[in-house]
Amino acid sequence: MKQITLIRFVRRYQGTKEYWEINNQARIRAGYKCEVCGGCGSAAHSIMVHHKDRNFLNNSPENLQVLCPSCHQKIHDRMREKDIRERVTLSFGDSLVVDSIVQEVV
Repeated sequence: MKQITLIRFVRRYQGTKEYWEINNQARIRAGYKCEVCGGCGSAAHSIMVHHKDRNFLNNSPENLQVLCPSCHQKIHDRMREKDIRERVTLSFGDSLVVDSIVQEVV
């Protein structure tokens, strides 16, 4: 139930003028280019703004990273793997077990 409420809140926030102004400022600062690979400079709509600390309300310039869809996905994949690894380590503790479980899930 909480997750659905959070998703709705995020979607509403993403529709606000403030959200788009902050995102556009980040894109302009990055020159409409991915800050990892330097790509996607011509298609402004394909450039995404990533929150490094995962807090979408923390819109300080140092927390925002402008990324192309490919680099954005890679970052989230690594974050997902790290989260899984941390959860499994808490449950099992053995690094060999952790590695095999993470490989199966990811």
